[in-house]
Amino acid sequence: IKMQLLYFGIKEPEEFDNDHWSHKYRKWLDGIVFENPTAKATLESRMRFFRFVDQELRDVSTQLRRYCKTYHKKDYMLLRSIPGIGGIVACGILCELGDLRRFNSVKHLAGYVGLSPGVHQSGSNYKTLGITPRAHRLIRSYFV
Repeated sequence: IKMQLLYFGIKEPEEFDNDHWSHKYRKWLDGIVFENPTAKATLESRMRFFRFVDQELRDVSTQLRRYCKTYHKKDYMLLRSIPGIGGIVACGILCELGDLRRFNSVKHLAGYVGLSPGVHQSGSNYKTLGITPRAHRLIRSYFV
């Protein structure tokens, strides 16, 4: 949309120069007047698509959180109590890892997720290699 606006010589106000599409920004987009009616139709079409995808995302997020609160309430609430873990990340952790009690220790969980460092040991030589390339990429990104 930004490219379409630039094509028609419309510059976004400074307050909207970010990646977040606030309600105020959407209202501003809806109020733009174009000389060319097809330009307005194109913008309206893109905004309908954006609003559809945004609503679908909200609906799926709500369903995921509701499912986790219903079937995994205790674990979901414990995960949510950790600073930085919101509803969607808590759902992702529960969906991807299942019952966290299956890991004997935090060390085993860290190894499964890929947060523990790689180690090369041969005889008396011991070398830490840094974070291991073997990982559960999605869950590692949640934890990081």
